[in-house]
Amino acid sequence: MNRVLVSSSFALVAAVNSVSFAGFFNDSANVNVLRQYGPGDVQLVTHTNSGTGVGFINRDAPNDGAQWNTETGGGFNASNQTITQSFALGGPNGGPINFNGSPVTIGSYSAEWDGGGRAAGTLSLEYSLDNATWFTADAAFSPAGSDFSHRTLSAGPVTASYVRYNATNTNGDTSFGLTELRVYAQTGQNIRQDRGYNILHDLRDAGKASVADSSTANQWIARNGGSAAAMSDDLVNGQETKSQSGTEFNAANNTGVRSYLLYHFDDAYRIDFGTLGGSKGQGWHDFEIYAMNGNGSLVSVQGALDGLSIPNVGSITGLGWVLQNSHGAGDVGSPGYDFSFATPGSYTDVLVVWDGGQGGGMRELQLFAIPEPASMSLLGVVMLGAVRRRSRV
Repeated sequence: MNRVLVSSSFALVAAVNSVSFAGFFNDSANVNVLRQYGPGDVQLVTHTNSGTGVGFINRDAPNDGAQWNTETGGGFNASNQTITQSFALGGPNGGPINFNGSPVTIGSYSAEWDGGGRAAGTLSLEYSLDNATWFTADAAFSPAGSDFSHRTLSAGPVTASYVRYNATNTNGDTSFGLTELRVYAQTGQNIRQDRGYNILHDLRDAGKASVADSSTANQWIARNGGSAAAMSDDLVNGQETKSQSGTEFNAANNTGVRSYLLYHFDDAYRIDFGTLGGSKGQGWHDFEIYAMNGNGSLVSVQGALDGLSIPNVGSITGLGWVLQNSHGAGDVGSPGYDFSFATPGSYTDVLVVWDGGQGGGMRELQLFAIPEPASMSLLGVVMLGAVRRRSRV
């Protein structure tokens, strides 16, 4: 009987691995487990708030990939009080999942503040497997008013289904603003690209995604601020992409012209969903997102775009691009813009195009390959079979 169960489980694992499998992350330390999307493009990670003597929390989106007006913002009534936020990690088994269904081990985390004066006096990170018993992942320390990135956990790598931070105002400041919190998987793990995490930053980090943006040619115009590369750096503070020349993207202030941001990959990668993180007090309107599965180089793809005398939906799709999403009137700034691909699939290029004649900027582009319902349910069966085998030994 045991041999039959083992064989069935291996067959199911093979079936899971054949469903929309696009490969593994190049470095699992690029996997932010606080942003994981599932079937229906639903954010799987949820969070709750608590604290001692907290005056208020008036904004509450610490893991949305966008900048201010979506951070966890609030205040304390006095010094030596604490704000706590707990995150239930995603996945069908109560935790983030890798290729064989087991929880992912976390190893570092990052935080960005809405200005140094609104940073926590001290910050600590804890983890749990059951949301009842908590252990120290990173001991309390003072960020000294500064953002930090990939801070190594003082406890070393830990496996978690829940994480929470504790922020105090021991510096006596009553204002608090956490723009974005990210918790990363420990390096060295095999994590599938189609598990609902952002793949774009990892591809850029591995040198498998090149980026370009429009210059002034025909009816195209260069952005007026920002850095195309910064749109995929996994950060939402510091820079923004502005649309007409020069740091994460600002819309061109010239009517009758358009701007673009282009990503070219070394291979075709599965993409189902994306987010454009908003910028503090700014936003875009009248823009589109396209994707294409081609065999040209970045130079040839960009050359074809630059050659368009009238860059509209008709002419762009005429080059082989597939319109995946569009937004008309009405700025989308903070908290940003979530969009599903009209035609999910494997693509070598992604393009964002927006109208001139508008101000505003966006902070971060993230792209996700979503687990298909079939693979998620099969995975649950595989894990159930494994549990049954262990119980019969």
